[in-house]
This record gives sequence, structure tokens and C-alpha cells, in this order.
Amino acid sequence: MMKPRRTPGWAACCSPLSLILGVASFTVLVLAYNPEQDQVNGLAVPARWDGGSVVWNLNPTVTGSHVAAGANVQPALTNAFNAWQNASLTVGGQSQKVVNLSISLGQVSSSLPTQPNVTDCLNVVGFVDMSTKDFPTGVIAFTAISTVTPNPGQTPPFQYSCSGGAMPTCRLLSCIVDTDIEFNPSDQFTTTQPTPSGAFDIQTIATHEIGHMLGLDHSGLGEAVMYPYGDTGVSGSATLSVDDAAGIAFLYPAASFAQITGTLAGKITLQGSGIFAAHVVAIDANTGDAVLDGLTAPDGTYSLVGLPPGTYNVLVLPLAGLYHLTNFGGWSCGYDEAANAPPCCDPAAPACNGTPVPNPTNFTGRFF
Repeated sequence: MMKPRRTPGWAACCSPLSLILGVASFTVLVLAYNPEQDQVNGLAVPARWDGGSVVWNLNPTVTGSHVAAGANVQPALTNAFNAWQNASLTVGGQSQKVVNLSISLGQVSSSLPTQPNVTDCLNVVGFVDMSTKDFPTGVIAFTAISTVTPNPGQTPPFQYSCSGGAMPTCRLLSCIVDTDIEFNPSDQFTTTQPTPSGAFDIQTIATHEIGHMLGLDHSGLGEAVMYPYGDTGVSGSATLSVDDAAGIAFLYPAASFAQITGTLAGKITLQGSGIFAAHVVAIDANTGDAVLDGLTAPDGTYSLVGLPPGTYNVLVLPLAGLYHLTNFGGWSCGYDEAANAPPCCDPAAPACNGTPVPNPTNFTGRFF
């Protein structure tokens, strides 16, 4: 039996030094939110959990980390997972659940791994990964993700192996098969409300990382849970923005998602040529709120999927400054085993011949 291709990566680790994998082709998935993606036969394919069913496990050990004494991390994490499982959109004054997603807690054990293992098919949340290489400067927390895709000539369903001996089946072109979330043990975390200055709220950080675990990359909207920056002293919240809810519903849609939302599509050009990676934002014409955002494909086209009914203006911005390609683990380039292909390569790598956008220097917050 041919082995499927397995792609491990710190794709959701959002520090300036996070792993940016190379270009397989310039085909990219363009949506109003940014899912993690794999390249399959030259096409961008969103990675997701087969069947929308996820089991997470908790290593509750906090000894040696900077989690506040007496903090009970499990309820905060449960609230964070529930936010995604119950994602909803408000249409006509009515809140409607738009996801078909099942999340459950498995093991709670201090014997679970304390560092990411992307081959064991366990999804572990932990607080005591002491490996400094896992936490480059500025990283609050990260999510290690492993996906599998069929080999050339293969079609789903296909089996893949876990290090424990299990042989699950993937029925998609790209299945998420293992994720591990680790909080930086050098940072101060708390469940106390309001959040003390100098500490990060566990529920807030966890809600963001779980978005990665479920298949979302970053959003360019400051009010979105999937915005790539966080700060200390911010009181806990597991409230999803429209951008977050639409993104998770695209990956795991309930029937209501297509029934109550629409799509805004177009093309951004400059002097007749399409603009790649322009930041496109749908603005509610009545309230002025930024509702959904996305990036343009190499030909300048975009498609903002999952907008509630309404009248919208489209704001187009260059992808530069605070929000840029280095905020993405895999969206802009897809995954490629021959990493460091321009234009989305590590600027420190000798093989990089592209012109990477510099990291932001004008924000006091932290990456996560």
C-alpha cells in the first residue's frame, strides 16, 4: 500500500520566525477567511478534520510553567472549544448555528506528551514544553499541525499510519490528522478575571489556537479571534467574530450556512494586471463595521464567502506593515517539500531568492 504524503509543520505558530513552507505552485485558495491549505496536484485544498469530529486531550501539568497558582485550565479550554463548536451568525435578528462540528475531551493525564508529536494522532494541549526552539521570540503559543494528502495517482479514501499502530482512513484530499497546542511556559497565563496586567488570559489564547487546530489560518480583522496578535491584561472572551464564524462554517458547514449567507466576488487590478495578495475587506455600508476579509489570488480575483445579507462596500489594502505574508503558515504558498521557494521563503535562508516582506516593527503586542 502506498503511503500518503504527511505534512507536519508549525503552520500556526505565528512568530516572525515561524516556518513558512515553499511554493508548489501559484494556485491559492481565496476565501473571506484564510484556511490552512495543502497543495494537491497543483491545486490549493483546504485542510480539515474528516467528518468534522475532533477529540482533544489535556496534559494538566503546569508545574514549572508560569500559569498562575491555583488556575484550573480545563474549564477555560472547554469554553474555548465550545465557542467553535457552537459558532453562529446573526441574520434578521436571529442567531443561527452554522457549523456541523463535534468536539469532545478525551484523556486528561500528566503522562501525555509535553512536546508536540505530530505522528501519534493525539491532539494534546499542554503548558510545559520547555524546548526553547519551539518558542521563538514573541510566540505566546503555537499549534503544530500534521496533514495527510494522497500520493499522485491516489484518490480518497486512503489510509495513513499513526505511531501507535492505528491505521485511520482519510476520505478527503487533505485531512488534518494530528494537532498539538503548547503555551509558552516562559509567559504568564491566568484564568483570573479581569485579567491582571502582565498576564495572558488562557481562554482567549486557547480560542485562537483552537481555530488553527480546526483548520483556520489568520484573519486581518483586529476584532477577529484569528487576528495574529495578542496582548497581556486583556480580559477573557470566547466570542467569535463574523469572520471567524464564517471561516469555521466553510470548513464544517451546517445546512443553514449556505441558506443564510451569500458571496461577494470580484477582481483587483492595477494598470490592467491582477494584484496578488491584496487585502480585501467587506465593510457594512450601514454600520461601517469590517465584516469579512480575505486575500486576492495571483490573478487578482477574490471571493468573500459567507456574508450575511446586507449592503457592503469593498475596501482594498496592500498586504504590508502589520499584516503580511509572514503571518501565514501555509495559505499564500501552499506546502512544498522543497521549502524556501520564493516569494514566500525564510529571509534568513541562503536559498531564498525572493523578496520577503519585512516583519512588522510597529506593534507592541505579541504573536500567537
